Order: sequence, then C-alpha cells, then structure tokens
Amino acid sequence: MMIDIAINEPDGGSNRTAARWWNRFRHRAMLYSVLLTLPAIAWLIDGEGMSNTEFFLAAIFAGTLFWAVTWSSGLRSIDEMVLRGSIKVTRKGVIVLAIIIIFSFLFLWYSNHLFHAAGKTGAFTSGLFLTAWINYFQIVYWERKNNKIIIVHRLQKPAIEALDAGGKA
Repeated sequence: MMIDIAINEPDGGSNRTAARWWNRFRHRAMLYSVLLTLPAIAWLIDGEGMSNTEFFLAAIFAGTLFWAVTWSSGLRSIDEMVLRGSIKVTRKGVIVLAIIIIFSFLFLWYSNHLFHAAGKTGAFTSGLFLTAWINYFQIVYWERKNNKIIIVHRLQKPAIEALDAGGKA
C-alpha cells in the first residue's frame, strides 16, 4: 500500500503529491535497469558466458544500435506522456509485450536445449539486458533538456506530472 503525501502550494493552488524517490519516473527506470543487470551479470559469469565475449559484445552493439535508432521516437513518447498526463497502457500493447516475453523465453529454451549453446545464449542475453540502461539515460536526458522532473502518481493507472527542476508544476 502506497501513501501519497499531499503538498499545499504556497500560492493557494491545488494539492500535489510529494516528489519522493519512488515517484520519480527516472528512478523507476533505474530500478528496472538494475533488476535486468543482476541476471545479466549472473548469466555472463555462470558457465561458459565469459568465454563467449564475441556474443556479449555483439548483443551490446545490437542493443545500442536499437536504442540509437529509436532514440528520437522515445523522446517523442516521453513528450506525449507528459502532455497527456498519464501512461497510456492498451490491451493490445500488453498482449504484444506478453507475446514478446513468451517468445523470448521459448527462444532461450530452444537455443539452450537444441544447440547446447547455453554460454553463447547467456552471453548474448547479458549484453542485451545491459543496454536497458540506455532507457534510463534517455529519461535523464529528457529531464535535463526540458529542465523538468517527471513525477508518477499512483502505481495502477499512473498519472504523470512534470515539475520544473525547482519543484514548481
């Protein structure tokens, strides 16, 4: 259960939620990146992952290339999210994400069991997971460029608010 602390603005305006650590959008992205980094390190160190550096580096290159190509669309989606005031979650988007996750696990299982390539698959997956940090840096870049801090209210059906770096809405 999350309790939001309301702040009365000095000019008598409306109440807004305090910008605590968890309420900042970039901190949530950082937490997701850390959670992906832990298995990435485990897969890289475990077994034959360290001996397959070419797959690890290929995945880092592929992930970085993907993020570089989608950088401007990611910034536009952050702009739209802040203008809309909420994160748009559609049923179609959830289904597509679920299908991607299921096929990713099937691919990992298939390549591990059929080709006996656990080290290569682990090294490649580790490299891809480590590129999740680029999403965090993209959010930090947007906040610094626009001199705003993105605040997320509520966990389910989150509402978005962009505060000036000084703390004013």
